[in-house]
Amino acid sequence: MATSTDSPRQRLRDTIVDALRARTIAAGWDAVRMGGVATTAGVSRQTVYNEFGSKAGLADLAVH
Repeated sequence: MATSTDSPRQRLRDTIVDALRARTIAAGWDAVRMGGVATTAGVSRQTVYNEFGSKAGLADLAVH
């Protein structure tokens, strides 16, 4: 979860990870798509790819 002392980039990444978690809970991992995560986070799909590189990269950070 983002705090007021986080950088804008960290807040963005936290928002995307929160969206990933929400979509995974709602539909399961196999149904998660980068575009859906982006929509939930309120960013473009390209932004998600720019920040995490791939679904696997996003998942790696989400579990740590």
